[in-house]
Amino acid sequence: MEKEGYYWKDGKWEPDRRSGKDRRNDARGGRRKTDSQEPRYLSGQNRSSVTSELFEDQKSVMLFDFEAGLALCGGDQNAYEKTLRYFLDRTETVLDCIYESNKVDFDVYESLIRLIRSDFEKIAASRLATMALVLEKAAKYRQRTVIEEDHDVFVALSYLLCIEVRTALDSLTAQASADMDAKAATS
Repeated sequence: MEKEGYYWKDGKWEPDRRSGKDRRNDARGGRRKTDSQEPRYLSGQNRSSVTSELFEDQKSVMLFDFEAGLALCGGDQNAYEKTLRYFLDRTETVLDCIYESNKVDFDVYESLIRLIRSDFEKIAASRLATMALVLEKAAKYRQRTVIEEDHDVFVALSYLLCIEVRTALDSLTAQASADMDAKAATS
């Protein structure tokens, strides 16, 4: 059943404010995007390769590359340690917001994912940054199905990353303490 002056969107009838050309394209099965149409980078091989790379053998693969992150900070371990601490402070709060956002408001979801993606890139968590990019683009193009498929796994892996970062920071702190004890013993 077609209603004149309305179109079907997200399970309800919306007032049609589109131009005549867009309406004609829809009537001919034209170019209007729906939830079943995905942009190229969210569909097919690109999407599955990102997901399969991310989930492949997670037990033996760390979620971030400490050495690559250290290189991003010019090899300065103190700067990288500060970056990791900042990451933990900010990321856990943003993750709570993402988890609670319930994927309802696409614009808010997109901005939160973009924020956390940049933090992942700063500490060399490239797999999660790639997954965040997919979720960010899905929110931009209102691809609810993509978000619903990957959201929970993304949040869980992000929390695991926070645990890995905290473990790395604890190891750095223990190492620094041992180095200071060794210096004190030799002096």
